Amino acid sequence: MKIPAILSVMKKKKSLGICRIGTEEQYVTDGQAAYNISCLPFVSPEQLLSMMGIPEGKMSDYYIEFKPDLEKIITGGFSNGYTDQMIERSKICIMYMGGIYEPLEFSCGTVFVDCKFLKPFDGMEYDLYERHSETDNTSIIAVKAGFLLLGLIIPTNISSEDLCKSLMVITNSIKKECNYDQKFEQQSFDSD
Repeated sequence: MKIPAILSVMKKKKSLGICRIGTEEQYVTDGQAAYNISCLPFVSPEQLLSMMGIPEGKMSDYYIEFKPDLEKIITGGFSNGYTDQMIERSKICIMYMGGIYEPLEFSCGTVFVDCKFLKPFDGMEYDLYERHSETDNTSIIAVKAGFLLLGLIIPTNISSEDLCKSLMVITNSIKKECNYDQKFEQQSFDSD
C-alpha cells in the first residue's frame, strides 16, 4: 500500500485516529476512511504528523487520538455481528460537485465511494466488500486483498434531486442512441 498516498488523504483533516490491534496491526483514520499501516512500526501521534510533513509548530493544529472502538469493525467477522459480501465494481465513475465517485450496489441500494479514498490502493490487486452490521443495520466498504483487510471506507452520500435529474437526462440520451443503433442495424440486416 502506498503510505504517502494514505498520508496525503489524511493530511486534509485536522482530526485523526490511530487504532492498534494486538501487537502488530495498526490503522490510521480520518473518520471517513481507515487504512492498514501495519507495514510500519507502531507510530505515535507526533510521528504520524511528522510523516505527513506537518511542521512541529503546526502540530498543535491537529487532534489525534487512539481509537480502540474501531477494532470491532476492523476485525469484523460473524462473532462481532458483521458479514462481508463482495461487490461487483462499476464500470463508470461520476464527476459531481468537484469529486469523482464510483457507484456501488449495496444490499440497501446504490452507494458511492469517493475515488480519492481508493488512491492508496492504486497498482494493487484488491476487491471491495460490503461489510454489513447485523446489530445496527449499517454498511461500510471493506477493501481487501484476499483475506487481508487493507482499509475501510464510509460511503459518501451525494444523492440529490439535481444528481438524479442529471443522471436521468444521460440515461434517456443513451437509450435514444441505443434505439437508433438497433434500428440502423436492423435496417442494414433487412437490406442484405
